[in-house]
Amino acid sequence: MAFQSSSGIITSKVNTDKSLSEFLEEYGNFPLPDWMTAAIIREMGDEIEMKTIRREIDEIEVLSDKEKETEKLDETPNRRWKSINFRSILHRRYFIMAIVILVNFCNTLCWISYSPVANYVNAYYGEQRTVWLSGMYISISIPASFASMWIGSYSQVRSILLFATIPMFIGSLIRVISTVPNLDYRFHVAIAGQVISALSYPFIMFLPSKVSDKFFPASERTLATSFGVLSNPVAVMFANLFVPMIVQSSRQVWILNLSLFLFCTCISAVVVYIVSRSLPEEDGCFTSEPKLMLYDKSLRRCFSTPAWIMIFLALGGGIGMFNCLYSMMSSLMCTAGHRNNLSGACAVLMIGSGLLGATIAGFLVDKYKWHKHVLMVTIAGSAVFGVFFIWLTKVPGWQGNSSLLICAFFLGFFGLAAYPVGLEAAVECSYPAATEVSTGYIILVGQLFSIIFIFILKSFATPLSFEDIRFGVEVCRTNATDAINIPQDYSIGILNTYEPKKPEKQEEPEVDPKKVTFLDTYANAVGVTFDD
Repeated sequence: MAFQSSSGIITSKVNTDKSLSEFLEEYGNFPLPDWMTAAIIREMGDEIEMKTIRREIDEIEVLSDKEKETEKLDETPNRRWKSINFRSILHRRYFIMAIVILVNFCNTLCWISYSPVANYVNAYYGEQRTVWLSGMYISISIPASFASMWIGSYSQVRSILLFATIPMFIGSLIRVISTVPNLDYRFHVAIAGQVISALSYPFIMFLPSKVSDKFFPASERTLATSFGVLSNPVAVMFANLFVPMIVQSSRQVWILNLSLFLFCTCISAVVVYIVSRSLPEEDGCFTSEPKLMLYDKSLRRCFSTPAWIMIFLALGGGIGMFNCLYSMMSSLMCTAGHRNNLSGACAVLMIGSGLLGATIAGFLVDKYKWHKHVLMVTIAGSAVFGVFFIWLTKVPGWQGNSSLLICAFFLGFFGLAAYPVGLEAAVECSYPAATEVSTGYIILVGQLFSIIFIFILKSFATPLSFEDIRFGVEVCRTNATDAINIPQDYSIGILNTYEPKKPEKQEEPEVDPKKVTFLDTYANAVGVTFDD
């Protein structure tokens, strides 16, 4: 099959069999044509597969060494105890991953719980406070991530779990204090709680990959990573589904803070008890940890690997887009008359389909080692449906409702499936770099993209015009006199080309003053016309 490249060169299937070095030697330096782009993608996938093969060979050597050590232990008096301790890690690896899932789930609730009811939170804490509460969480986690990755490369799982749990508990307690009646600095106290809770996230972000690399064999590693990292979007789904049921006015925000505190307290107590008593030692059965590099060498290894850099940029941008949508979904959709229930339904559908897509993708990668094929398809699909979803947030009526739900399904199916597969591919292609570095920096740049995207949307947002047809259907304000939750137009920020059609002006019939209702008076005041 022939392709027309951007440089005007007609290429054939024979050209796609050449290596990248042959392309450069033959044609020199010029803008990359289509077939050269395909070659780069193919070589990136080949490099990932070769890294996977070399890593599995190293793990076989590690397992052989452990078998030899076990044979030596047979001659010692403590043979039975050592053998039981070695096997206990195999049977309890799912239990360790369950702990990680719970901590990740609870920490994500602390971050995202205010966004599904942004209008009520703004009315309680002040104008645009929801964006500050969510954005501060991301802003603090970025600088703290550098320290957490350095600490994580030298620490065991039990220590990292404690680092991830204690700040989360303290932050949730401070947020409860912010709901004390007649508190003058209510918002400042809430921000302090978010800052402390945000210190937990940098230790959680690389835990799923670290645990799967340390306790799971290669045939189960991608699927284990999928369950670990997808507890984050599941928490987002939980928040969008249940928080609007809990908070139905600004006076009920304190119930949300108290519920989060009780949940964090239970999770923290379970983690502290389990870590101090029953978490097994980390002489990983399946890991090649003794051969992994430390922080500085791992950093050089990752940023000198072209395949890892491509995953770093592509997957990081995808994480940023999803985080931005989670934080701004309610604000984006309310201007077109879509209530919190619809935005919550979109988030639930997106994450539910993402669990299905991630399970299928994890099975394909673990079974057939299709890292590059699955990653290319999922990233491309998420990009296409992500653009459609953002564009449809401005379409009012039932057409917008149904289209948003369809796009949310496919966006979650492809986007969330790319998340664990991309992290595992990054670990494979950068081996023997430490997993904290190879996955931590990808999630870190994702948080950075989140801040950039949210900043762009908020900076270019303009108040919705009275002449815009959406002003008559918007549901951003809690009531007609709400001056805090002003509906915003994000067209410039998202480069949206959709413009709602304005109703044609018609001659106004004479109205009997005695028949003028309150609704007619309010409509004339805000510039909205109602059909009979």
